[in-house]
This record gives sequence, C-alpha cells and structure tokens, in this order.
Amino acid sequence: MMNSKELIELKKLLINFSIFFIIFVSLDNIVNLSTIPYIKYRNLNTKSGLEYALYKKSEILIFGASQAEVGYNSKLISKLTGLRTANLAQSLSNSTYSYILFKQYIEKYKPKFVIYDASWADTYDQSYTLKNTKKFGYLYGKDKDVDSILTAIVPYTRMSLFFSLYRYRYLLIDILRNNQVVSATDKFLNFKSDNGSNIDKLLALEKKGLADNFYSASEKNEVDPSSISYKCFNKILQLCRDNGIKIILVYNIKYGDGDLSVSTTPMPEYFKSIPQDNIVSFFPITLARYPYFKEKKYYRDLSHLNGLGADSLSTIVSRIINEKLKM
Repeated sequence: MMNSKELIELKKLLINFSIFFIIFVSLDNIVNLSTIPYIKYRNLNTKSGLEYALYKKSEILIFGASQAEVGYNSKLISKLTGLRTANLAQSLSNSTYSYILFKQYIEKYKPKFVIYDASWADTYDQSYTLKNTKKFGYLYGKDKDVDSILTAIVPYTRMSLFFSLYRYRYLLIDILRNNQVVSATDKFLNFKSDNGSNIDKLLALEKKGLADNFYSASEKNEVDPSSISYKCFNKILQLCRDNGIKIILVYNIKYGDGDLSVSTTPMPEYFKSIPQDNIVSFFPITLARYPYFKEKKYYRDLSHLNGLGADSLSTIVSRIINEKLKM
C-alpha cells in the first residue's frame, strides 16, 4: 500500500504526463494542419524544388539522380528552346522519388516535356536510392498510390509515420530555411571545368589501388519487374502518355568504368525495348554518336559531367526538343 506522500507524488507524475501528452498531441495536430498551408502562404520553396517549378509554371521538367543534377543546365535549355525549364533532379534517388514529385506537379500544372535521365537504379530496388523518397512521408494517408510506394520502402510504415512531427520533419526544416520561391533556383549544380585534372587524380589513385571505383561499381546490371522502382519508372511513362507530355529518356555517358579508358556503363536492354512513339523517345549518349565526350575536360569525375559537359549535353537535348516542337 502506498502512503499519502507516495500517492501525492504519483498524482503529480500523472498530471505532468497528462499535460505533456496534451501539449504533444496538440502540437502534432498543429503541424499536421498548418505546415503545408504555411508553406503556401509564405511562398516558400522546399528542398524538392516543387514550389519553385510551379511558381515558374515550368514547361520542361528534368528528373533523375546526380548525373541529371549536374548534367542539365536548365537556364541554357530554356534559352535554346524558349520554354520555361526546371531541374528537379535529386542525387541518390531514382524513379520512386521522381514519380511522386512528377505526380504532384501535374496535379497543378501540365508541362510540355520531361527530360528523364534514366539509369540502372530505375530498374531494381537499392536502399540508398530509395532513401530520399522517404522525404515524401507527409503524403502518407492522402494518396493510395503514394501510400503503396511508402509502404514498400518505409519499415513499419503506419507506426513510423503515425506522428505528424516525424512525417513533416523535412518540410519543417524547409520552413526554417525560409527560402522563398521568388529568390529560389532549381537543382542544377554547375561545376567549372578543370581541364580533366580531377579525372587524372582519380585514375592515378585507382591505378595504384588507393581508391575504389565507386562511380561505376555502384551499378548492378539488373532488371526486377517486381521492384517498386521498376513499377514507378513505368508509371512515369504512363503519366506522360495519359497526359500527352513528351518524355525524352536519356541514358547518360560516363568517363571510364575501371579500365582507365573512356566508355559507358553497359546499357540495360530494357531501355532499348521501350516502345517509342510521339510521346516517348530514347536517346543514349554514346561516344559513337558524340565522340568529343571522350575528352576529360567535360567531366567532374568518372560519373559526372562538369559545367562544360552539362552545356554540351543541354545543347543536344535542346536540339531534340526543338525538333519535336516543329512536328
């Protein structure tokens, strides 16, 4: 039996816990109800760049991972095509991230073109390329299609995403950044050319066995039709077909695959087999077609273009778009 003093202490504890619980639940509900309205009210841009693209009413959207992030100069593409362009690529991501972002965009505005930088990461599931997709946890419970994606990649989804403070954590960080769309830029990263000096350093280290060939070894030549990544990639194609949005699939070029020579990662036969028509086009960037890409001056490292390379690739893609605009 508890004595009177112990009962008083227990009551205090229960009261304090109840107060904490009420404050926590109230705060959680406030976050759930006000986060997105506040972002819209303040015209803030989030890390995904969605709000910036919508603010511009972008007619060309660029999706992909790090190769797209550094490979497509949106300002140059806009200048050469006359179409408003936004680069929404995200490093360490794949088709699951791009699909959710693309779906959100076309609910508000329909672009004319999508440039999609395709890779092996879009044909099977890898934990590190699915990580950024978890940032869309705030959409859980609002869209069954998105729910199915999050359920596939977030362990114990209902439990993990139960509290709004956790679901909206990335948007809360965006609010703290206070980056308004009027002064924002898109995701394009421009790296100045160093005339291949960094490539020489990387190849020298690799030749001595002092550096792993991270840039090309991270890809497995695998296609898994049951994977959520493969399914989302095809959903992107279907969204474009359903909405009459022309999509240009680009398989990008790389410098070297560990043999100290210029080559590209073997292209998935799956991409070659995708039916092409007036909506879907596939353009592999190869040395056979563009031999000048063998020069080191176009590359930041073994997998990524620098600003000079990005301008060249952007010019190629712009030419393709302009040809389609004439049709």
